[in-house]
Amino acid sequence: MAEKRAEETPEERAERLMKDAVRMAEKRAEETPEERAERLIKDAVRNAKMRAEETPEKRAERLMKDAVRSAKMRAEETPEKRAKRLARVAAYRAKRRARRAQGLQHQKEKFLPDQQQLCIEERNCNPNFSELCEKPFLCETCGKTFRNISLLKSHMAIHKSERPYLCKTCGKDFKLAVILKAHMRTHTVRKPCDCKTCGKRLSCVSSLKSHMTIHTGERPYLCQICGKDFRLAGILKSHMRTHIGKKLYTCETCRRDFSVRCAFIVHMRTHTGEKP
Repeated sequence: MAEKRAEETPEERAERLMKDAVRMAEKRAEETPEERAERLIKDAVRNAKMRAEETPEKRAERLMKDAVRSAKMRAEETPEKRAKRLARVAAYRAKRRARRAQGLQHQKEKFLPDQQQLCIEERNCNPNFSELCEKPFLCETCGKTFRNISLLKSHMAIHKSERPYLCKTCGKDFKLAVILKAHMRTHTVRKPCDCKTCGKRLSCVSSLKSHMTIHTGERPYLCQICGKDFRLAGILKSHMRTHIGKKLYTCETCRRDFSVRCAFIVHMRTHTGEKP
């Protein structure tokens, strides 16, 4: 098969690809919604596995090839095609923004911090936002579920020991590119988010939201075991380890275990003599 394709002319290759495309289109036109959903999930999982296994060098090479191919296509397009493409992108983004605003309002109504029952369990969920409530993508390592494959893919990096994304300024390494990108803002003067209460400038919207709870006094994250409330989800997550006995941090000097990172750091100072 490979030898035959290597010998074919550009015209024969174009004809073969056209036939394959027509056959694939006919096959997909006949599939049921359930078959289509199953096919898309399989494709997404396969792509996610391939990308999860690729090295940083291969990923950089793939992204570069995609960028070059996209640039060539856009360089060859006519002004009319470009205008149509930009209009289509603008309409799609506007639709996503509107849907996201509606979805966020839906989540505020259905996922209040003190309301543990999901609306999907109550069976009164708006069908337009069912994907916000259903989380069909399962992490086989820890059992956590996600709404889409991209969130699962980002989460899987947590279970890996590799930290391939290195900050060239301070040498700190990260598991995810998005975390490195947020970290890089700490080295620059660019902090676009202002706190309107105290004037503090922060590097991203999520940092601003976390900071605002200091002024509002909000503590929306409640421990269902002891009733203690917290300002941030990360603090609640660390606190929950004290109930389940999960201890992630071990002192290499005295082999003492800790469930909370800050307690581990304070303990390490007793060995190093370092002062905060």
